[in-house]
Amino acid sequence: MEAMLLEAFPQRVVENIREGCNCETCRSLQTQLEGISWRDVPKEFIRSNDWVLPLLSHEAYLAFLPAWLRQGILEPDGPNAQMLLVNLRHEPDTSGFTSLQAAAIIDAAQFMVSSSKMMSEEPESMENIADIKRVWSPIAAQLGAPADVPASRDRG
Repeated sequence: MEAMLLEAFPQRVVENIREGCNCETCRSLQTQLEGISWRDVPKEFIRSNDWVLPLLSHEAYLAFLPAWLRQGILEPDGPNAQMLLVNLRHEPDTSGFTSLQAAAIIDAAQFMVSSSKMMSEEPESMENIADIKRVWSPIAAQLGAPADVPASRDRG
């Protein structure tokens, strides 16, 4: 599964981690994620910050989502996996994601649920997967598109 994430999500460093907020949490996000790519995000940071994805700028969300996906795959019964499914389900900003990335998000979510002792038996998890597919499948369906061009961009 990690190979899938590596193929779909290029390593990139972003400067704009969080826009317009200087609270302690956002300063911590900026300090921890500044100057690194998603493969370098410590698992301890993700474990203790399973809820922060919505706080990231869209650029940072695009760049760091795979770190949270990887952790969810590694620990499908952990709180990160559960929170991630909620985040991916409830009206995420899908702009800028490629079809390959959307397909990887769906595959990772399905893997988390099927690998989790807790979630595989919960009806809510099946609802999460259905909603994740509803949100991300239209982008993933464009899989013939160039992988480096976001699926939401007009190719005309």
